Amino acid sequence: MPETLAVSDGDTDLEIPEPESGFYGQSEVEKMRMEKWHRITKTMEADGKGCTLKVLYFLPSPAARVRADEIIAAFSNWDRRSKRRPNGFCAAQRATDEAVRRYSDIEDRIFGTRAITFAGMIAKARLHEHDGHGRFADSIAQDLLAIAEAKQPA
Repeated sequence: MPETLAVSDGDTDLEIPEPESGFYGQSEVEKMRMEKWHRITKTMEADGKGCTLKVLYFLPSPAARVRADEIIAAFSNWDRRSKRRPNGFCAAQRATDEAVRRYSDIEDRIFGTRAITFAGMIAKARLHEHDGHGRFADSIAQDLLAIAEAKQPA
């Protein structure tokens, strides 16, 4: 984040909208873009039990407008750059999508193949151990039932 977005000592005197952190963000920049700014004052009632809030709208001073424009420009530039994807991002995303698709196809073939041996069930168990999908239990249950049916005399 550029130093221009850090709250400086004179900003309070200029009545620049104050951020919750030490840097100006989207919320404060949006307030600075407005023609008129506002200040909220809180007045306690004489009995101490109530209070009155007043909103005062005012035009910022020329010095405040200059500082606000500086903050707005720095924020806009920083925001635009921070959202830019690095070189090669799209190619890496396409490669990732292709790898996930291929992995999913292999996984579908493994879970879709009937395991008739202990080694086949171990292969499915290893995939489940790595991946943790709920499809494992259904696939193994179907395999065991198919083995049981095949073993029963006709």
